[in-house]
Amino acid sequence: MGKRVKSLFTNGYIAPGVAVARDLVLAFAVYFVCRVVFLLENFGSFSANLTLPHLCEMLKGGFMFDTSAIMYTHALWIVMVLLPLHIKERPLYHSICKWLFVAVNALAVVMNLCDSVYFQYTSRRTTSTVFSEFAHENNLGGVLGTELVNHWYLLLIGIALIYALWRLYREPCLLKKSLVWWRYSLTMLLWLIAFVPAVVGGMRGGLAHSVRPITVSNANEYVDHPNEAAIVLNTPFSLLRTIGKNVFEYVGSLNREFIGANYKGYTPFIDSLLTRSLTFQYSFANGRKSIDAMPSILSGIPMMVEPFFLTPASMNRLTGLAGLLGEKGYQTAMFHGADNGSMGFAAFARATGYQRYFGRTEYNADPEGNGDADFDGMWAVWDEPYLQHMVRCVNTFRQPFLATVFTASSHHPFKVPEQYAATFPEEGEPIHKCVRYTDMALRKFFEAAQKQPWYRNTIFVLVAD
Repeated sequence: MGKRVKSLFTNGYIAPGVAVARDLVLAFAVYFVCRVVFLLENFGSFSANLTLPHLCEMLKGGFMFDTSAIMYTHALWIVMVLLPLHIKERPLYHSICKWLFVAVNALAVVMNLCDSVYFQYTSRRTTSTVFSEFAHENNLGGVLGTELVNHWYLLLIGIALIYALWRLYREPCLLKKSLVWWRYSLTMLLWLIAFVPAVVGGMRGGLAHSVRPITVSNANEYVDHPNEAAIVLNTPFSLLRTIGKNVFEYVGSLNREFIGANYKGYTPFIDSLLTRSLTFQYSFANGRKSIDAMPSILSGIPMMVEPFFLTPASMNRLTGLAGLLGEKGYQTAMFHGADNGSMGFAAFARATGYQRYFGRTEYNADPEGNGDADFDGMWAVWDEPYLQHMVRCVNTFRQPFLATVFTASSHHPFKVPEQYAATFPEEGEPIHKCVRYTDMALRKFFEAAQKQPWYRNTIFVLVAD
């Protein structure tokens, strides 16, 4: 056993999966060094607010974004190394794999180190807009040459990192051609299957269905100031995740058309509120789906070509109701019963001034809740128990406060809790029973809120997402 372990760090036998894992660790190390260099090069931009605990928080977030970038850029290499074809067990093939690994990571090194300098002019990581911004410039060669002279030490660091990639890369052993083909194929296939969840989960930022693939705006979840997002991010990720995507998907929401005061109603409780509330005859949608809700409603940023969360503009300095009221002494909190970080809501909440975020993690920690038993199995905690959880949390807040909640039960696949299957049967469109369920959940929310001391001093605003 000792000899086998020792051989893993020499030119001896290295199992295919172990070789892949070891080389990926090498890639992570290179990304980490590039982040440290970036931080040191731009330390003056962050030092005023940088503390050790906060730095550790940002480095933790950086690991997630590094994982995503590394899995995106190494997917082809992983498949090539673990391809279950006996014919690839030749020195030339594995040399090609090595060149691909080194080239991909060398490009990442160049990108990250270049951004260490370019950040001083943009205060953010480079995104895909750089290609259009400099599309018609003819002096880039001179600019790059000047910066290389001024930052010669970054050139040396880059050369050293690329050399380390070449020297420390380890190839899997060349398996004997006499090995029975089916044993070889099965071994390699099992290794490949084992890496698939890691690659997919790494790309997305998690494997849960409710987790939307992370994008640049998710970095806001780990920072206190917009420019700090550059510490959390890395340049390959920023470039990959800001390439334009104009695809829209209808996921359902609680629309005005379901309210009985306007059309055929499925919301008897909301209808009753309209008789003693300020309502508006006309309403205009400035978003297409749930991810547009927070920017549109809370910060007045409508959805243009694509969701605001997915655009480079999400890294700008932002504010909204929470930030403005926070300046007036309000305690602010955002409630969303999905997995923490889902839809990028936690990141946007922090970026726009929300002081606290309550997600599924906080719900599961509530001793008066039922934990995972109240999860709908797809998106979030059912609206009824989650809104009761919100009341309990708000009871601990000092006044004045701003508490915002995003309900989730009116979304695809349009289910209601089993105990309400008979109460809210199928009718018309599948979403109708879900709208009735959410209406009931709001009624119980108000019944609980009416008993609290803060109720009479509170303005309740209901908005369709």
